Amino acid sequence: MDAGAAVIVLAEANLAVRKTAVGVSRVLVAQRALYAARQELVEVRLARLSNLVTLYKVQGGGASLGKIGSTFANHGSTAQICG
Repeated sequence: MDAGAAVIVLAEANLAVRKTAVGVSRVLVAQRALYAARQELVEVRLARLSNLVTLYKVQGGGASLGKIGSTFANHGSTAQICG
């Protein structure tokens, strides 16, 4: 179930509970499905970004921290490298 469908199911389940048509267990199941879909989306995004980094590296991109540090040291600058 994708995140969009899970949101719809959760909204319907919440409405049904308000109308006392179903029990709380349906809401909990819908919430669990939404959480799982969101978690899967996070994992897919992480894999995509990791793959982009790998692609960048294999194409010759990037520099070692030693080179960057010595470049700043040679220019008398201080910098914080954020990763």
